Amino acid sequence: MIVNALNQGVPEERIAKVLSVNVSTIRRRSRMLNGFCTEATELLKDKNCPMAIFEIFKKMQPLRQIEVADMMINANNYSVAFASAVLAGTPRNQLVEPDKPKSVKGMTADAIARMEKELSRLQEAMA
Repeated sequence: MIVNALNQGVPEERIAKVLSVNVSTIRRRSRMLNGFCTEATELLKDKNCPMAIFEIFKKMQPLRQIEVADMMINANNYSVAFASAVLAGTPRNQLVEPDKPKSVKGMTADAIARMEKELSRLQEAMA
């Protein structure tokens, strides 16, 4: 709705005033789905997800976004903590920037490496 209004030429300041929010919130919401896979969007469109989840998803490649969205639905868990944990366990080759080191708040590089190993082991066991 916000993107449609912006596309029709409504100024960000006017939308922010009508909705009683900051202009930065309007900008953030208008860019929320940039870099987000359409299939994952369809899976999560009727779920109550915090906006921070979209920032986490954007760090993963589209196929991984779909997998994670499916995991969240199956677990009925749409929390930032869950998405962050899955990001920590995501192999580097499934990230948008595989050469950039992963940084997850409160986790060391060793803990992230252990999560990646555990995720790989679980995926092999399921196959």
